[in-house]
Amino acid sequence: EDYGKIYECKAWPDSNYCGQEAFSPLNSARLCNDQVCWPTAWTYIKGCTGTITPTATPTFDPANVGGCPEAFEEGTDYEEGDKVSIVADGEDYGKIYECKAWPDSNYCGQEAFSPLNSARLCNDQVCWPTAWTYIKGCTGTITPTATPTFDPANVGGCPEAFEEGTDYEEGDKVSIVADGEDYGKIY
Repeated sequence: EDYGKIYECKAWPDSNYCGQEAFSPLNSARLCNDQVCWPTAWTYIKGCTGTITPTATPTFDPANVGGCPEAFEEGTDYEEGDKVSIVADGEDYGKIYECKAWPDSNYCGQEAFSPLNSARLCNDQVCWPTAWTYIKGCTGTITPTATPTFDPANVGGCPEAFEEGTDYEEGDKVSIVADGEDYGKIY
């Protein structure tokens, strides 16, 4: 063939199979109910030729820069959505990176996947794009957000009180009435 094929690893839980030989798009053995296994883990996208052009090093416009989150710290147990900053020695501006979703978030605290690591350890490429997404440039620090305020003149009925161990879902509201307070706060 003079062309290649592009496959995309499916979302969890099927992504658990993507690294297994039986589910490789190259494997033509009929091991899954007398069918090839790869469609369980992979989606065929399209044909291709040549190679993908490498992406450029992230850049940013200093005129459109906000504060930097906490600096990246190797060995930290980062989770999906965590944002960190990298400020190179001698630079005035930093770069913000966001930890990707699971299962890639498992790599966010590992040295090989650090946004600081420029070694080509992942198929002759830098590893950080597996775990991190470049967001934008930054300078200084992020201004802390204000503590929520409460206006007793604008009180409505409180939703049910927060109860530890309850299985809350997206959009659920709870109230908390602190000891010694007459009014609750809705979260």
